[in-house]
Amino acid sequence: MSWGAVAIGVGTLAAGVIGSSMQADAASDAANAAAESGDLATYYQWKQYQQQRADQQPWLDAGTNAVNRLGTGLESGGEFDTVPTFTAPDFSFTSEDLYSDPSYAFRKQEGLDAVNASNSASGLFGSGRGYNALMTRGQDLASQEYSNAYNRAQTEYGNQYTADLAEYNSQLNSQNTLYNRLAGVSGTGRRRQPQ
Repeated sequence: MSWGAVAIGVGTLAAGVIGSSMQADAASDAANAAAESGDLATYYQWKQYQQQRADQQPWLDAGTNAVNRLGTGLESGGEFDTVPTFTAPDFSFTSEDLYSDPSYAFRKQEGLDAVNASNSASGLFGSGRGYNALMTRGQDLASQEYSNAYNRAQTEYGNQYTADLAEYNSQLNSQNTLYNRLAGVSGTGRRRQPQ
């Protein structure tokens, strides 16, 4: 074996060792670059996640506050614990109501005065026929005015009933509107909000 062949062998061996060392370094550099790239991607994903949480925090806070208010409102004594109640007013009409009706009293007095004046003018005042005329006038008046007074009382009752019912509905609608708004806000954080 000649020294030339040995030199070529040593050169080949050295080139192989150096080449494989360079190849190993390149592979190591590539692995490091890949790991660094993965770490960087993970970092940016984490930053994006944190930004999304910060962007949605106002909706989460609003929903949390609404849920807390609903929970407190539904507890005993809370603003949603009791429902407004409606009790219809009682209707009654008695003979005392008729006698105290100003229209009845006025028409009765005017009618009796007119019959008395007529009886006096015709000479029947104090006679049986005169008393009969007074009784007939009184009965006609009572029949007419009872119906009128009853209808007025019933109209007043209907107006009061309508006013009480409107107040009840107003209170109930206000309570339902507030409850529904809070219930809607409490679920807001669960859905994506338009930006």
